[in-house]
Amino acid sequence: MRLTHNIPSLNIYTKYKSALASQSTSMARISSGKRINQTSDDPYGKAQDTNFTMQLRGLQMANQNAQDGVSLAQVAEGGLDGINSMLQRIRDLAVQASNGTENTSDKNAIQLEVSNLVQNINTTAKSTNMNGINILNDSSGQGLTAMIGANVGEQITIPTFNFTTDNSSGALYSLSTADVTTSDNCKTLMDNVDSAMSQINSALSKYGAVENRFNSTSDNIGAVSNEVEAGDSDAIDTDIAAEMLNYSRSSIVVQAGIAMMAQTNKFPQDVLSILQNIRAN
Repeated sequence: MRLTHNIPSLNIYTKYKSALASQSTSMARISSGKRINQTSDDPYGKAQDTNFTMQLRGLQMANQNAQDGVSLAQVAEGGLDGINSMLQRIRDLAVQASNGTENTSDKNAIQLEVSNLVQNINTTAKSTNMNGINILNDSSGQGLTAMIGANVGEQITIPTFNFTTDNSSGALYSLSTADVTTSDNCKTLMDNVDSAMSQINSALSKYGAVENRFNSTSDNIGAVSNEVEAGDSDAIDTDIAAEMLNYSRSSIVVQAGIAMMAQTNKFPQDVLSILQNIRAN
């Protein structure tokens, strides 16, 4: 008779080991809040989670780009508003200088202020930038491209301009010769200012439209992100109540297995004792 194999104990150990693994899995899911903590838990679900994560990261980056686009448009609008105010002041001075009652000294003072304003416009155009990107001092005419989606091709073009006064390619270059010493020159200056203000207002309109588009895009991205997160949650989030129940069941089986193995491990020794008693008798 062979007493080396305790089959009942082995069977109980197999069930104990399975319950222990189930208990560990439930604890991991409860602790992390996720149904899938490693690929082996659910290969297909893990692949879904990876796809959702990639899409969410793309959307988050697109939303950041949209917010940066809003900031850039607002920076441009601030610079343009400043230039507009200075242009309006130059026009007022040109009207004042064209008045025949102004003497030479007055006109010289007006000319000095006009020249300073033209220089300030030039400085504003050159200093209006974001992260070193020229917005109002760009002669390329290509504008800037911002990705506003998780997929290729989803983008918005941000216009850029050259509103400098000391560059022949600048839209406001005509102001570089601003002169108020004669009535004819004052009239020419007023015409140039009117043309410049028209271009500035056109640029403001474009930046306003771009800003609105970025804001709308950001809202849409937020809505899509919520849907993607909901889908990801359905795919990998754990049912805490169900896992608590599974954990409790597994714990009962584990404790019972320990107790039963303690008993079944005595079987060979008990049988051996009986045989020894029989032999002694």
